[in-house]
Amino acid sequence: MDIRVGIIGSTGYAGNELVRLLLQRNDIKMVWYGSHSYIGKRYSDVYRSFFQIVDAECVDDKLRQLAVFLRKIKLSSMLEKLVDTFGLN
Repeated sequence: MDIRVGIIGSTGYAGNELVRLLLQRNDIKMVWYGSHSYIGKRYSDVYRSFFQIVDAECVDDKLRQLAVFLRKIKLSSMLEKLVDTFGLN
């Protein structure tokens, strides 16, 4: 069974490194590439080294929607950290 992964800030340095590392694993399926700066642009257009590997568009990080989702699945400690860090009150 594949683990479905989405990365907030995938076009930043750390996010790109995480994408690179996770794409090397057979049990990971990247389903979501979050970005504030490159919404609607192909990930491989941002990072040319992925041009034959990733054929997905960057989407808005939507942190507020993520916080609502985390509340629904009862990840309250993670939710509180998101709220505090990003001011999602």
